Amino acid sequence: MKACKSLGEQLKKYRKQLDLSQGEIAKQLGVSQNCYSKMESNQIRRFTLDRLEEIAQLFGISLADLLGITSNTPAEYQTFTNEQGTSVHLIETSTLLKAYEKQIADLQAERDRLLTIIAQITQVPQEK
Repeated sequence: MKACKSLGEQLKKYRKQLDLSQGEIAKQLGVSQNCYSKMESNQIRRFTLDRLEEIAQLFGISLADLLGITSNTPAEYQTFTNEQGTSVHLIETSTLLKAYEKQIADLQAERDRLLTIIAQITQVPQEK
């Protein structure tokens, strides 16, 4: 089995995909370029869950993608504990999020359909 990429490697990969410099990413994260450079070189290895989510959002990817986690990743690398002591299973979280996003889109489409029907009904002159 192939070893998981380090977080630093993942940060560098996604930054380069966006064609951004370390300084540009650092500015968006509100840290110094030196600090971000240390993140990419794995000199900084501890991140809060909030910081990881912020970075993933900045790159437009899921937290699981940022961390290089797939369904083939060993279970101990798929679960993280946030500052409140709550365990987060990233594969399940990612799958649930996609399901919720689809449900929201379906509900919005249904709402739009119902609003169209209501508008049509209210425009028809009533018979006496």
